[in-house]
Amino acid sequence: MFARCKISICCLLAFCGVLRAAEGDGSPDDVSHERVCRLETLLKAGRFQEFAEAAIPPATSDPQPAGLPRLQAEALLAMGRNREAETVALRQLLVAARSSAAPLDPGLLKLWLTARWRQARGPDEPALDPWLKEQVAAGAPAVAALRFWREALAGAAPYRLPGESRRSVLSMTAAKGSEAQTAVRRDPESLGLETITLDINGMRLPQVFVDTGAQHTLLTPAAAAAAGVEVGPDCVAMVGFSNFRARPAIVRQLRLGELVLDDVPVYVGESPALAQVAGQASLGIDLMYHVRFVMDYPRRQVIVEPAATASGSREPVAEPSPADWEIPLWTFSQTCLAQGRMPDGEFARTLIDTGNRQGTYLSSRWANRRLPDFQPLKTWFVQRYHLGKYSVGRWELGNLQLQNWPVRGILPAGLERLDVVDLLVGHDLLSHYRVEIDLPARRLILSEPALGF
Repeated sequence: MFARCKISICCLLAFCGVLRAAEGDGSPDDVSHERVCRLETLLKAGRFQEFAEAAIPPATSDPQPAGLPRLQAEALLAMGRNREAETVALRQLLVAARSSAAPLDPGLLKLWLTARWRQARGPDEPALDPWLKEQVAAGAPAVAALRFWREALAGAAPYRLPGESRRSVLSMTAAKGSEAQTAVRRDPESLGLETITLDINGMRLPQVFVDTGAQHTLLTPAAAAAAGVEVGPDCVAMVGFSNFRARPAIVRQLRLGELVLDDVPVYVGESPALAQVAGQASLGIDLMYHVRFVMDYPRRQVIVEPAATASGSREPVAEPSPADWEIPLWTFSQTCLAQGRMPDGEFARTLIDTGNRQGTYLSSRWANRRLPDFQPLKTWFVQRYHLGKYSVGRWELGNLQLQNWPVRGILPAGLERLDVVDLLVGHDLLSHYRVEIDLPARRLILSEPALGF
């Protein structure tokens, strides 16, 4: 939850043009527009499988209709097909590079870079060099960040694991900030805050959070300065639970116990959420493609080990047992979402967020459709609208069914505006389990439930 980048998704539109296109009455541009609208409709409805099947291009060399490459790259990332997502995004970027009238699409550039990072590939691409130089001269922030990382890496691969890296067990400890220490006293329903210890460039940081709700790994400016982290000159907007600006940076060595990574791209910024709990860093899903985290909440331990990659170069974990609760994930560029399924067949785009210590929050749009007599308490001084009496009646998440799940409130305004999440759950669900976060395999595995849950 500590850091997210905004992704542009167009307005929800009806299927009014689809039948017309099927009958051959629309122009090619109309057909393309209608297809884009249909894909966005499927995505917003949480019908991820249908979205992916409709968006991913067939194996053909024919040009794709305009307006589709970003959605196609997003679908490929969500399916874990990172190399194909990179190819689709790069192809469209090169089309723009060949056209002097084509504007920069920062979203497509970010998708391309995300696909590269997930494969532990650097941002070097000679075919883009002339165009990128023009965009840097024009002052495009997304390109400036890319240029910083290219210069900082100097051709080296990011997220490199040296030979001595190995599995480690870390302790969960209570956060020590004044806000964190009083959180439970102020709010009896709070589940508390846990941190782990991280070494950055040899500097120990004891107030670090593992955050599946954050797209990027984030350091505070104070922590980055103390660790001698190289920071870029330009800022980009970070949007999520709170809005702030951050600068691209590179960590030369990141150490979690005996597990070490070299040349890790991160962001540095003053996150209000981190500041409230005196946090020094949060580890986002970008890192989780290279490090597998097992959050053992009952034993208050975090296990870290190299993650399995698509190439199979690292050892994958064993398949879950029938007794485990497996939750499939759709690994979109901005966040990893599960599908909550309702009895009537509708879906809830569900974010399972280890950075959320408070409880379940939901989108007011989704609540208006799903909860009878939905009337949230609206007061100017309440950051999140509290619902109190509401609950999600019966729904499925992975291979388990939940009943009368209590809802704490609606999403903060910044996250609500993105319209990418319907339900946000956190420690109210996870704290009873040993939670394996395996993003290359696109799943969470929950096991060993506490007695009485």
